[in-house]
Amino acid sequence: MDISNVQVYGTIILIIGLVLRYTMYRRKFNRTNAAGIQQFRNFEHKSVAQPFERFVKIMAMALILFGSFLLIVEWYNHKDDKEKRPMQEATPANPK
Repeated sequence: MDISNVQVYGTIILIIGLVLRYTMYRRKFNRTNAAGIQQFRNFEHKSVAQPFERFVKIMAMALILFGSFLLIVEWYNHKDDKEKRPMQEATPANPK
């Protein structure tokens, strides 16, 4: 089974998206206190962190969708190639 470049790129993009998403949700979890309220060091940190994290979450979701799309398209094309290939007949090694 050969692995194509599209499969490698799709997998890498998917993993990057998942890692970014995990990191942003972990940061949010670590800021949350026992009452479920997010605590920031100061107002500036809050006003910068929330839009930044929202942007990164959107980018992570886009990467996850794009990586999944690449893998699905590659799988579909690979499946079609196998179905369209004619069966090769067994030929003798030394035809005479």
